[in-house]
Amino acid sequence: MNIAWLSYPPTVFWTLAGLFALLSAATLIITLMRLADRSRDMHELRQRVRTWWIMIATFAVVLGSASLWRPAPYVLFGFMSFIALKEFLTMVPTRRVDRPVFMIAYLAIPMQYVWASSHAYHGLFQMSLFVYVCPLIVIVMLINQRTEGFVTAFGTVLCGLLMTVYSLSHLAHFFALPAAANPQGGAAGFVLYVIALTQGNDVAQYVSGKCFGRRRIIPLVSPNKTWGGLIGGVAITTIASALIAPYLTPFSTMGAITLGVLIGITGFFGDVFVSAIKRDVGVKDASTFLPGHGGMLDRVDSLTITAPLFFHLTYFFVYMQGGLV
Repeated sequence: MNIAWLSYPPTVFWTLAGLFALLSAATLIITLMRLADRSRDMHELRQRVRTWWIMIATFAVVLGSASLWRPAPYVLFGFMSFIALKEFLTMVPTRRVDRPVFMIAYLAIPMQYVWASSHAYHGLFQMSLFVYVCPLIVIVMLINQRTEGFVTAFGTVLCGLLMTVYSLSHLAHFFALPAAANPQGGAAGFVLYVIALTQGNDVAQYVSGKCFGRRRIIPLVSPNKTWGGLIGGVAITTIASALIAPYLTPFSTMGAITLGVLIGITGFFGDVFVSAIKRDVGVKDASTFLPGHGGMLDRVDSLTITAPLFFHLTYFFVYMQGGLV
């Protein structure tokens, strides 16, 4: 389906149209609430929805232009990795002597996405950070000859790379794999499916927690996380997965249900993982890059686990089992 210079698989187009319809409904509801009670503070909520408009519109343009300008998804996810890594290294305590190490970490981003753009180098895509970047970081740190805080410094940089670069690059790598694996939606279908479910899971767990949350799960890490929120969110995500999987992916109903449960649970732990880091360093948000949402890291926290998990399950059960790689 062509819309001007954008080109989408039909199922991807209608899924995006559904997301824009939801945003339109949310915008209308907020406007009506504000008109009904002008004294009510709606600023943060309006900011959140406005930012969602920008994020989904950007994502829609990238998906629609990927067939005409192949680097589009790699540029987008590479940019997201850069912002998230910058937020992480700014947020956590670091040593001034490790500035050259941070430069290596930033330079690892284009390298990782170059390998992610080529289906001929699966080994380099999966292992380049560990085989090339990590040893180089160790060498530079040894040359600095500062052993105090050495383990913490190395662990900090490695953690940042794994969370913000390695994990997110799996989403971009879908566009380098054979499109025949997913007649329903191609690479865009896979990526839209996992991102929509992961982000929707965050919202579902938040709403379920507000409505049904009583018993806290891990109050010392994330006081607002409750069993009601987790169970409700996983249930909603599983139902959503079963509904949209036939249109965006080749997965069976049972496969979609299994993925819905896995994305719901692992998305929760990705969110809590970043919450634990922020609580440790004493910050509420990673930055103010996304008004109403915090930073890029705050928005992709759940994807740090769901993206690589979904990629490897899909790679094994769809690409390898189908003899496409």
